[in-house]
Amino acid sequence: MPEAIDAVVFDHVSKTFQTRNGSFTALDDISFTVPKGSVSGVVGTSGAGKSTLIRTVNGLETPTSGSVTVLGREPATLSTAELRGLRRDVGMVFQSSNLLETKTVAENVATPLRLLKASKSDIARRTTDVLEMVGLTDRAEHKPRQLSGGQRQRVGIARALITDPTVLLCDEPTSALDPITTNQILDLLSNINKELGVTILIITHQIDVIARLADDVAVLSEGRLVEYGPVAHVFTNPQHELTRKFVDTVIPPALDPTAREALARALVKNYEV
Repeated sequence: MPEAIDAVVFDHVSKTFQTRNGSFTALDDISFTVPKGSVSGVVGTSGAGKSTLIRTVNGLETPTSGSVTVLGREPATLSTAELRGLRRDVGMVFQSSNLLETKTVAENVATPLRLLKASKSDIARRTTDVLEMVGLTDRAEHKPRQLSGGQRQRVGIARALITDPTVLLCDEPTSALDPITTNQILDLLSNINKELGVTILIITHQIDVIARLADDVAVLSEGRLVEYGPVAHVFTNPQHELTRKFVDTVIPPALDPTAREALARALVKNYEV
């Protein structure tokens, strides 16, 4: 059986929640793919369905209809044990880092392997490896309160990498960071993608994050996919009004076409139109 070329496939995914006031559709017929080895972004305003979408990838949410396939497996159909195995292959980086404040950096990073009952030697080796990868070897025995916001997020990234995942999900990882720290975190994620071959799916409301990091972008509005394509194409020729509004925040519409293209070329990671 040939190896799948897509890490994640969203196939007509819809998700409806029941509330006191009736039903609420968070996702409405979403279809797109995340190629293996790529960095794919999902951008949208608050309430667009971004977090619900990313939670379907690791089985934290189950689609009401349609399917999500991750590394050839469908989370909604897996047993508890099978889902646990899938989650070893799918790391998660949270917006607020979600660290245990009473544990050291090393203990926080090692938590997933401890839960999986890995050997002490494997835990020690992997903890050392991932802390070196994120540049926090000298902070291993520090507590989270002793860290800056950027350092805390690096701990969260190290924790997500410790199980050696194939896919890394990033839920607004830079939204609480200053611009300089944001760029440092994006550089780290880019290096992880290039050096480890990890597929990254990042959701954000920051279009400049998409420009700097992603290969492809999906634009969500009120639970619907309104635009999808290579970042360079979306930046230079946005089709939907929401996409144009996002792009206009980083490429002023008053610029002439030549200046807009030059700025897009400078902003977008892989500028090929």
